[in-house]
Amino acid sequence: MGSRAMRWVAAVCVPAAMVVAMAAAAARAEEPAPVRSNDPGITLEPPRVVQRAVLPYQLVLPQLGRDGLAPVAQERYATGASVTRIPGSVGIEVAVSGQDAGAVLVQVEVYDAANVRVFEQKWDGVALGPGQPRTLRAAWDTRAASAGAYVVRVGIFAPGAGWGVLYHWNNDAARFAIE
Repeated sequence: MGSRAMRWVAAVCVPAAMVVAMAAAAARAEEPAPVRSNDPGITLEPPRVVQRAVLPYQLVLPQLGRDGLAPVAQERYATGASVTRIPGSVGIEVAVSGQDAGAVLVQVEVYDAANVRVFEQKWDGVALGPGQPRTLRAAWDTRAASAGAYVVRVGIFAPGAGWGVLYHWNNDAARFAIE
């Protein structure tokens, strides 16, 4: 074989063969190995990947708080809440602020002592100015509510009804009791 043919083989065939070999090795590496349990008679089969999809976007997940449930609030936003008793209802004032100007979706939720959501309200397109707090007001009809302790939670999301990107979550904005 001439030197020109040798260069062609080295430039085209060798890299192609390496790609095929690497793909085969990767396919073998994705096959999960059986896992042995403490009981010598049991072998656990790990789940297998049936189909792999490539998503056209990047999924953004918030970090979890110490309790493993509530996302950690980002420092660019702040929230708080206060509760006032009105006969037959509870007035909730939500204070939100951000370091950047822009529109956000604000969600307020009330949970009972069993961690069941009993009230929620959202405001989409809330305009925030840098360092300028906004106050939003909600009223929850408590005539059918059980006596007990309640917690108010506030979240700030990217604008739009999909709650797509979480900016801030306050898992304990306010606490109150109904007697």
